[in-house]
Amino acid sequence: MPLIQHLLDNNDPKWVDNERELRREWARLYDEIQVDHSCMKGESCVKVYGVPGNDLGLLYFEDPADGTLMMRTIVNVRTKKYVREYPYTDSTKGMNDGAFREWLEANGWASSNRMAHSGCRIHKIECSEGRYVMPYIDGCGSVEDHGSYFTIDGNISASSTDGYINCGVTCPCCGGAFSDEDALTYVDCRGESICESCLEDNYRYAYGRRYEDWYPEEDCIQCETDGNWYLETSASDHDVYECEVTGNWYHLDDLVNTKDGFVYVDRAQALDHEDSDGNTHAVESDAKQLPDGTWCHADDYDDLLAEQQVEDEDETVTEGEQA
Repeated sequence: MPLIQHLLDNNDPKWVDNERELRREWARLYDEIQVDHSCMKGESCVKVYGVPGNDLGLLYFEDPADGTLMMRTIVNVRTKKYVREYPYTDSTKGMNDGAFREWLEANGWASSNRMAHSGCRIHKIECSEGRYVMPYIDGCGSVEDHGSYFTIDGNISASSTDGYINCGVTCPCCGGAFSDEDALTYVDCRGESICESCLEDNYRYAYGRRYEDWYPEEDCIQCETDGNWYLETSASDHDVYECEVTGNWYHLDDLVNTKDGFVYVDRAQALDHEDSDGNTHAVESDAKQLPDGTWCHADDYDDLLAEQQVEDEDETVTEGEQA
């Protein structure tokens, strides 16, 4: 006789008012279903999967000859995906790993090595301060803390096989819980440690006056020349300045001095005639070309043009007298 397929479906409406029974059923089946190897077999911590309507289900088989339960995989009943299958080869009716995968695929279940259960809610059951019931989470091996519940796939490691996780450290920036202090980074300007996500979203590792450290992003600028971040108030200590035309920041080697201040060299025009401040460059829009092909600042154009015209007239008179 062929094996009988069963599915413990958390989305079944009958569980809405029977949540406690659903948790017990998950624990019972994990204890009774025969598999070749599983660190979670017989562990009651799997009861946290028993949340009505969370899209999770437990697919398994029964031998009608003797009622033996065998082979299992946690599935997402909404997306029809699973992370890992657990075969059973100690029975003539069981399937090895490859055969089980083929059966799943042939019956509409798609393998997703990491993300099949991402975002699915599971129970948050505290057994002691900062310590919670948690099975080994296949695939992503992590959960996210939402205060009154967890979701699969997050910033808290759930790869322990002892049935528990520690959430003893809290990020003061976002309130997220983490298993240990190594998940937090000390930020000197805050005077406290925060999580990696908050660090990347709000801070930059930038050069201050003497050395690199974490600073608020709004206080930092990025240099277009070398790609490094600098604390804006200390940028000049590293010869990094703002271009008055583009608003971007560059190393002094890429800037020229103009009447308007420092300007990125590609946005400036070299002058053949120094401006009234002695600068040899001008913002492109402020530069003007004289009839003889030379460049000057627009403010000096009329005076230089008049001088050239006088010189041209003098040359004309001289040439006439010589003739």
